[in-house]
Amino acid sequence: MLVLEPELEVGSQKSDEIQGGDERDKWAKAVEEEHQRMLKYKVWKRVRREEVPKDATIIISTWVMKKKSNGAYRARLNGRDYEQIDGEHYDGTSIASPVTNDATIRITIVLMLLATWSAQIFDVEGAFLHGNLDDDEKIYMEIPEGFQDKYCVNCVLLLLRTLYCLKQAAMAFWKQLLAAMRRMGFERSKADPCLYY
Repeated sequence: MLVLEPELEVGSQKSDEIQGGDERDKWAKAVEEEHQRMLKYKVWKRVRREEVPKDATIIISTWVMKKKSNGAYRARLNGRDYEQIDGEHYDGTSIASPVTNDATIRITIVLMLLATWSAQIFDVEGAFLHGNLDDDEKIYMEIPEGFQDKYCVNCVLLLLRTLYCLKQAAMAFWKQLLAAMRRMGFERSKADPCLYY
């Protein structure tokens, strides 16, 4: 299933336009790039369907496809979080991650201006693909649309890392970010858990 991000209506394509339109080769390339990203970060491993426990719930995925303002075509594979089962796929008590507040950002910008500091903004490529699933979280997923020719018919994917839109994805990424900040020697603010210095 192909889904549009509602806030990116301008430049987005509808499912039938993507599959049969003039730009289908560009969308196919974007899907292949997403597959390569999944392989690069070792997001899943292929397992035979008969190896999946009988009581396991197998989720499916969906696509979000958009044409960015710079003309790039982006396909993002998302898990369907509403199919996840608390206690089987995630722990419902640890799915929310901290988010910085506006005051922290404003104060930091004012301090930067007063001290004539410079700043850099960076984006973590495939941020939620860096999150690890806990050992007791076993999530099996059907082969995504567009990937069927890459995997055997009788296979499913066992997720080893989080996907976008999984309930625990934000918290799992935050744990990885916290560990990276510690390794780099940053201290965590007592006033805002998302501010490191």
